[in-house]
Amino acid sequence: MARAMVNEDQITKELHNIIAWMTALGLPARNSRYARYEEHINKFYRPGLDLLSKKGRQFLKELTEAYRECIDIYLVYKCFQHVRHPNFISKLSKVVSGNDVPDLEVAGASRNFLFELLVAARFHLAGYAIDFDDTSDVVAKRDGLVVRAECKRLASEKQLKKRINKAADQLAAAMTEVKEEVVGIVCLDVSSCVLSGLSQVVETVDDADKEIRAALRRFLVRNANLIETLNRKHIDVSYATCLIGTLPIWSRDFVLHASASTEVRAAETLCDKKYERLKRVLAGFDETFTKVFYSM
Repeated sequence: MARAMVNEDQITKELHNIIAWMTALGLPARNSRYARYEEHINKFYRPGLDLLSKKGRQFLKELTEAYRECIDIYLVYKCFQHVRHPNFISKLSKVVSGNDVPDLEVAGASRNFLFELLVAARFHLAGYAIDFDDTSDVVAKRDGLVVRAECKRLASEKQLKKRINKAADQLAAAMTEVKEEVVGIVCLDVSSCVLSGLSQVVETVDDADKEIRAALRRFLVRNANLIETLNRKHIDVSYATCLIGTLPIWSRDFVLHASASTEVRAAETLCDKKYERLKRVLAGFDETFTKVFYSM
């Protein structure tokens, strides 16, 4: 479990630096949704807005999504602001081109590529070097370990089987081209699938943590058998399925708590040697979301 508390001053201050960074990379950031998010934030705080009205609720929804987008790109910026690799810039260009405040339920291309960069960022923060030369979604190296992660976003729970199968097929194709021993992992962003029944406003920081943790565990309960079946099916190429949920949740004092939860499931038949290697691979991974906000 990891969390971060952010506010509008922190986000808007960093937005100027992030836009300048992307512009320096040759990306049209000044005409992108990131340049417009400050206005989304400012209009929410204008006097006289009734949060109980239809317009007020829409503003709150837009503000929450704008903050989420800003938090995500902030993490990427903090980890990779000095990277100039053309493959990284190409992927970032697809992130920049997306629509304003996209709904989580919409599997837009911009958020798909952003999720790949977010997974890369979290491996980077866990001490891995990211290999941008490779065509896999994420290739991370640390202490003799080589990790290949295929990253998929779920717009709906019905896509779970399809997304895991596709990711495993991509891992299999990539591994035929390398001779080194590789740990394959399927990473899934299930944030849009855990929204149902989730409280958007809570009393305390701990309540925000409990909400996302409980929501992800409910998802696991509903899909445990399917995930186990698919993990066994793809055990030769994928060590495990990593479920990631990241959601912004407000407390009643209007502080945004960006809470993240990660659950990893390996097949029960995974051998002890691979299981121990998997634990080494994921050491420090769950703390990385907090680390970017408090240690950089």
